[in-house]
Amino acid sequence: MAVICRFRYSPKQFTQHAPGDYVAEASDLARNEFMGQVWDDAADEGFIIHSDRLNKDIIFTLRSIQKDREGEIQSWTFVAYNRNPDAIETKVTVFND
Repeated sequence: MAVICRFRYSPKQFTQHAPGDYVAEASDLARNEFMGQVWDDAADEGFIIHSDRLNKDIIFTLRSIQKDREGEIQSWTFVAYNRNPDAIETKVTVFND
């Protein structure tokens, strides 16, 4: 199970909304795609945020997609896959702007 994700971001590209809760707008991350396949042997989609504080890549995988009544995507929610076991769950919401 090798990590093949090509979408890597800095924590500075996200705004902390609450402890363990971060947000961003899709257009601030990339022009077109901002997430992709994470592992070579699984279909999970997501991205990586490199934590300078921990000197570690944190993998975020897609948990849910929120849509409006017309079926348009409003946002995507991602959760940290490889967070520290004693840390609170960390999630990122990316808004479709």
